[in-house]
Amino acid sequence: MSQRLGVLLSQPILTNMVSTMEGLDDCPVFIDINDLNNFANSSDVSHDYYLYLSEDGLSLKPFDKSKHGDIKVDFLRGKNNHRRLYSTSYRSDIARAFAISSKNKPRILDCTAGFGSDAFSLACLGCEVKLIERNPLIYALLYDGIQRMKMAICLDEQLKKCINISCIYGDSICYLNQSSGDQSFFDAIYLDPMFPPKSKNAKSKKEMQAVQNIADSEDDHDKLLSGALESRVKRIVIKRPIKGGFLSGISPSFSIKARSVRYDVFINKC
Repeated sequence: MSQRLGVLLSQPILTNMVSTMEGLDDCPVFIDINDLNNFANSSDVSHDYYLYLSEDGLSLKPFDKSKHGDIKVDFLRGKNNHRRLYSTSYRSDIARAFAISSKNKPRILDCTAGFGSDAFSLACLGCEVKLIERNPLIYALLYDGIQRMKMAICLDEQLKKCINISCIYGDSICYLNQSSGDQSFFDAIYLDPMFPPKSKNAKSKKEMQAVQNIADSEDDHDKLLSGALESRVKRIVIKRPIKGGFLSGISPSFSIKARSVRYDVFINKC
């Protein structure tokens, strides 16, 4: 079960915005940091994080500042923007896994959205990408990042090629089981299960650390893969650690190895 976090606002006028953000409708809202701290300390559930909403968007902040910095889904700056400008290529490993080319731009269903970095890369290659995220906190951060990117199109014409990306709040397994009609719309399914915990001597990236702390702990990757294989979608791509085992122990049709990850590709004959 995901944590129910408090939302701290930079100013009261943003209160109405929280009520319209799907995934945050059950979160208590605070204007004063002291009230937020009192809520976290008095709750029966351990609250390691809180959400901060300002004019610049939504971010996830740890109460313990030594843990890591703020987490924010930002497609306009940092690694995502660098990837868009310099690293997006049909020759990239992820593009090869989806068989993307100038003449083939598959429609992709990302069933493990997370913070959307890979989906953004795929969108920048010209693909239409729909993401599904069941964790309300991660969904809220992702939705905020996508909306801010789409609003910035007027300032950056090149962003137009990356905007064919959308996200929905829901459970991917239910979607695969109940949306048989919609599945025919997609050419490929992408699965990026959370990597196994690293050794104690290796620190995860702050994004992965945050996801591991707030995400659902239920391991239902077997059901997710089963639903994907039983769908009408022709190609299924699974991102795995380079030395990790096959998901559910099922051998793919083929694999594409990158430097630190591996893309296992299933060609669905259904």
